[in-house]
Amino acid sequence: MKTCYVTIAEFQTGIVLKADGSRHLGPGDYRIEFDDEHQAREFARQYVAAHPDHECAVTSETGVQIAIYRSAVIAAGPDSEAGLDNGL
Repeated sequence: MKTCYVTIAEFQTGIVLKADGSRHLGPGDYRIEFDDEHQAREFARQYVAAHPDHECAVTSETGVQIAIYRSAVIAAGPDSEAGLDNGL
């Protein structure tokens, strides 16, 4: 199994959030760990659907960005595919 991580942020400000939705301030890990990429992607899809003002980035265990998830309500630009991996 390959570990993957999800980072949650406010879409408008880019401020990183903890798993409970509060702003991450100071030291400590803000990423949410998953056993595999599928679990991480599914969490990100569901989280963004429930929190349209946030975005989720899925990264590998080595820090490589796999996908970014944004809500259709916010990400209406020509290069975005809301709820999908935005071409990454």
